[in-house]
Amino acid sequence: MVVKPDWSGRGADVRIMRKGRVRWRPPTTDYTRTTTGQNQNWIVQDFVYTGLRPVSYRVATFFGEPLWALKVEADPSRRELRHRTDFGGGEEAGGGMSIVASGRGCVFSLISDPELLSPAARAHQAFPGVPLLGVDILHDVETGRLDVIEVNSAGLTWHLTSPIGLKIQQEFGFSLDSQFDARRTAARVLVDQVRRNAT
Repeated sequence: MVVKPDWSGRGADVRIMRKGRVRWRPPTTDYTRTTTGQNQNWIVQDFVYTGLRPVSYRVATFFGEPLWALKVEADPSRRELRHRTDFGGGEEAGGGMSIVASGRGCVFSLISDPELLSPAARAHQAFPGVPLLGVDILHDVETGRLDVIEVNSAGLTWHLTSPIGLKIQQEFGFSLDSQFDARRTAARVLVDQVRRNAT
């Protein structure tokens, strides 16, 4: 099972655990403690095997319309996870292996796969009152299943101009704005929302 904070970020306190060992515990990282304090709620999810190294996808949706979509691949120098139970070492924390794709040395690239955009748009339907979501999706390479694991509804996802977004775009040589014409798309969707709700 994957155990992670209900409110945190950057992969902080995300752990792999055997089902029988899942228990509440206080956060162990300064990042999570600073964000939410010691009384953290936890989310428990099934582990999704994304391949030899962690891979995740982030689709930014604005009222359900994709604005950009990213693939995040873990640092290629990280130890390979040859199968879904190849953790070894300790029963908790996957023997010290991170199961988070983002982090030092990770690689970002643009994607436009309709199979990933569609579940992100559908996930947004569950949050009609939240304009912008960062929908995180994992693809199990053995089963082919796609899982929406987070929707990041609290903000901090407008990466067209955020410091982290600008850094990623510069480092990996792409433009989030140009992928799906994000600003014009957002303007069009916003006009549609105003017209729909004006009556």
